[in-house]
Amino acid sequence: MTLEPNATDAEPTNAVCPDCGQEGSITNVQEVEQEHIYPILGFDPNGEPRYGPRVITWTVYTLNEARCDQCGWEDDFDHWLTNL
Repeated sequence: MTLEPNATDAEPTNAVCPDCGQEGSITNVQEVEQEHIYPILGFDPNGEPRYGPRVITWTVYTLNEARCDQCGWEDDFDHWLTNL
């Protein structure tokens, strides 16, 4: 099993930060862990396995939150986005 943490930032939205009031500074921050497998397609003449392309078997979001690029405010989307 190979776990590869990745972090991606989406483009800022037009949402207003509830802490500093800056418009367009809210970013969705996500961190994920993925498990990759390489399926065995068969064996070569020497008995060595031949592997297929990498397959992602599952993805788990370990972090999914809103973050203000101006003041650093963070929230886990529990309540404030439903009021926009």
